[in-house]
Amino acid sequence: MNNKSRNGLMMIAGGYLVYLGIKLMRDVMNEDVGNSLIFLICAVFFMVVGALIVFYYVKNMIKLNAQESDAAEEEEEAEGIESAEEAQDIVEEIEAEESQETAAEDQAE
Repeated sequence: MNNKSRNGLMMIAGGYLVYLGIKLMRDVMNEDVGNSLIFLICAVFFMVVGALIVFYYVKNMIKLNAQESDAAEEEEEAEGIESAEEAQDIVEEIEAEESQETAAEDQAE
């Protein structure tokens, strides 16, 4: 599993924890439960942990995308440099051939 997939799944899991916390809090508020304080503490804990997980993995996803775009830019620059070097080599070869042809013409005269 690559990093993008892992980050996506962890964001979904964090979102689910937030959802469970909200649902638990609504259920405790709507019904008269014996240990409502404990359930409310658990609901808040689920929401906080879920939000932290989502925040952390969203930050990781943004950092990963930035690294990939930087790597792509560097690769494009490297290809551009290689293309420029190849073009310079071709120009040098053509100039060498032309100088050989002119030298051969001068000798023929």
